[in-house]
Amino acid sequence: MTNMATQTPFTSILKTTLGAAMMLAACTITTTPTHALSKYANDRIKEVASHTSYYAANADKRYTYATRPERDLEVFVWTPRTAPREDAPVIVMYHGGGWNGGTPSAFARSALYFALSGYYVVTPNYRVKNTDGTTPIDAVHDAEAALQWVIDNQGVDGMDWDNQRIALYGSSAGSHLAMTTGLGGRVAGLNNGDANVFAYAAFNSVYDGSPNGYGKGRLGNTIEEYGPYSPLHLAHKDMDPIIFTHGEKDTTVPYSKALEFDQRLEDLGVEKEFLSYANYGHNTGPYYSSSEGGQTAWMQGVYNVEDFLGKQLTAIPEPSSLALLSMTMLTLIRRKK
Repeated sequence: MTNMATQTPFTSILKTTLGAAMMLAACTITTTPTHALSKYANDRIKEVASHTSYYAANADKRYTYATRPERDLEVFVWTPRTAPREDAPVIVMYHGGGWNGGTPSAFARSALYFALSGYYVVTPNYRVKNTDGTTPIDAVHDAEAALQWVIDNQGVDGMDWDNQRIALYGSSAGSHLAMTTGLGGRVAGLNNGDANVFAYAAFNSVYDGSPNGYGKGRLGNTIEEYGPYSPLHLAHKDMDPIIFTHGEKDTTVPYSKALEFDQRLEDLGVEKEFLSYANYGHNTGPYYSSSEGGQTAWMQGVYNVEDFLGKQLTAIPEPSSLALLSMTMLTLIRRKK
């Protein structure tokens, strides 16, 4: 159930299916390689890097998913660039910012990358303290409303994503929102079987919502208050598979919290992949950067997540297979009659 590895800048690239020749070449690369884009980028990376500027406004669609007293909240949607688009899986990406700030544009290039890989991608904005004077719990409720919108609006404008194959993805406070949204039990579609989360992807997450965690009381001071909003406390044995990364030099969310979360999942028997980055702080590749080091970290991030999601998707029958199975079962039942 456990897959934990300490990452150097190209360790994770070695784990991807980039071809034997590339793997051999990567073995000779040090922690300060020549420009990563020219040697290791696939066509999707090159497409992303070709845009000199790229933001949430570049999404294919945008919709209002909730109206709050402070402002209207929007989701930005990228559609798959590869066919078929019908029943494609969907990734919901929550940006970070400590529940204080941040925008969906932080994930715009990652969204484009996964759209080029055949996913629908939805990146919501949500209320934050610096703009709206709101609390982390308000942000959680916004994150839940965004996922509810995804579930309820399958098929909007011909975008027929597969609600049974939803991945929740985030960085820092956004990872907290992703996990709390999926595990909190407050999204109707997840409770009645209309939708299913098949995987989580979390970078540098806030795991512990207690006063001893990053929130330091912002999510409440008693287990009754913070428990419903704390991934460490919400995790259970039936939690969907998760890939999560953390820098060992992180001073924002201490690395010890990642180890505590990893042990919690280990004890529960949850399928997981924990990638530990020895020379990183509070940034293990969630966001694109044009700098050499930042670009390398981002490439690791998308390669690792893409590989993990691909493995999880292969374990889920395609919708056509499910339909065939249902027809077969119905035929058998009729024969027994």
